[in-house]
Amino acid sequence: MTLSLNQPANLPGIASVQVVCLLPNQFTTGTGLGTNYQNWFSSGNNIFTPPTGLVPGGDLNNFFNMSLLYVTTPQLVVVNWIDTLGNIACSDTVELDCQISCTTIIEDTVTCNDGNPILKFRFRNDADFNMSNIQYTVVSPSGVTVNPSNVTLTTPVLPGQISGLQSVLISGASVGDTVQLSMKFTSSDGCCWCYGTITVVIPDCYTFCDSLGVVATGNPKNCSYDISLFNNSSMVFSSVQFELISGGVFSNFTASSTGWGFTNVWPNNSITLVKMPISTGIGTGTYNSILNMSISQYTNSIQTVVVRWIKNGVVMCTDTLRFTCIPTVPPEDDCSQLINQTLTCRADGSFMFKFRVQNNSSIISTGYGINPTTPGVTFSKTLVNNISILPGQVSPFDSLIVTGIAPNTSLCFQSAIFTTVVPGDTVYNFCCHSDTLCITTPDCGASDIKDTEIPKEFELLQNYPNPFNPSTTISYTLPRAGSVKLSVYDPLGREVAVLVDEYKNVGRYTVVFDATMLNSGIYFYRIVSGEYNQTRKLILLK
Repeated sequence: MTLSLNQPANLPGIASVQVVCLLPNQFTTGTGLGTNYQNWFSSGNNIFTPPTGLVPGGDLNNFFNMSLLYVTTPQLVVVNWIDTLGNIACSDTVELDCQISCTTIIEDTVTCNDGNPILKFRFRNDADFNMSNIQYTVVSPSGVTVNPSNVTLTTPVLPGQISGLQSVLISGASVGDTVQLSMKFTSSDGCCWCYGTITVVIPDCYTFCDSLGVVATGNPKNCSYDISLFNNSSMVFSSVQFELISGGVFSNFTASSTGWGFTNVWPNNSITLVKMPISTGIGTGTYNSILNMSISQYTNSIQTVVVRWIKNGVVMCTDTLRFTCIPTVPPEDDCSQLINQTLTCRADGSFMFKFRVQNNSSIISTGYGINPTTPGVTFSKTLVNNISILPGQVSPFDSLIVTGIAPNTSLCFQSAIFTTVVPGDTVYNFCCHSDTLCITTPDCGASDIKDTEIPKEFELLQNYPNPFNPSTTISYTLPRAGSVKLSVYDPLGREVAVLVDEYKNVGRYTVVFDATMLNSGIYFYRIVSGEYNQTRKLILLK
């Protein structure tokens, strides 16, 4: 902006003019004397003196050009008229009402979707209020529009936080145009707002995205398809992502060509494909049958997969694959299966989950995973590498802590087995998933045991129900804290399951025993804690 002055005729003897911006605002690059005053002398803190004589009376048009770093509102600029003795003879204050920039753009890019440029960005809230609405205005060039022009954020961005990814469709711009947008950020109550700007260059979406392609060939009967890619552009991509959006899950997927792999095994509706080594990227070329994917648990005959070409974390182009799939009845057996799983209560309200993983595939697995599907539930770990499981074999017992779920609640999860390109690496070339499995968390009883409720003696209660199929509940009481082991044995005395093997505090406990993998018959369960031990019989009927 430009500041024009008027030297009062009744104020003689003015030798200099000082222009000061009051803190915390400050002048920035681009601030200085106007074109007609370049021969004035500058000294000190923006003190300007004419080349000869005193400051002339009357108008000093376009005297000072200034750019401000907007920190507070309003912005105050002070003009001091200084006499020949260096004293301030008179002072004026100019109050500005500039739009305040209160955000920092963290990242921005323009991607192409079906030939249309889309601006995607994240911002940090530098203001002291929550931002819940963004209003977009095109500054330049004329004729350009954006959609949406007004957005209400699902979750307000708190002060100091970084927003989620924002997307705006740009229309009416030509390739190479520089588009500048003004953004008004408003609080949820509408009382506070501030501004920000963003400038982007429009890419050639049509030529660029049309040079990429994905082809699928396969068998609708088992919904298994081979994927081929071609990249006729000069761009090198970091990865290609496949996301299943029509329901169902990727039951298994394999990098069927040497030199390819994927970087995720969860969630099971997404596959991120990479070329090895990852640093080379996916450049120009045709890549035939590099990925095989199978879809299960679907109900629709048409399955839809969104394909995203990604460079350095930014989606550059998208495509869509549609598969014809014939539902199979009954569903095929899971290639990954949990067996001997037990859930026990912990003093802090969480649960101890113990299990083994069985490999029902024909591939030697180098690791396995278990992932909760019940909303709000967290497992203390989800992936285990460097565990070799031969086809038809089972892993050693493993355990994890379950949080975010109450007693007597259905806990659902999926298991997976996988192999890695390099042992211990996090790039995979095979993965398969189980169907969703559910078990009920045990009834832990009161978490705060009163003195009158402290058990007086050791006791191992009869399981319920008995006979059972396939799970039953076993309860026991401990009058003293100590190490506890609760195991199940077959009639020959062989241990077939370990339900509890840890230190326990005084209290009453319940554990669920799942005998899915055992044959019908009579079994025995035994508890040992210090000098106390007791054995009871249970009957499995299938």
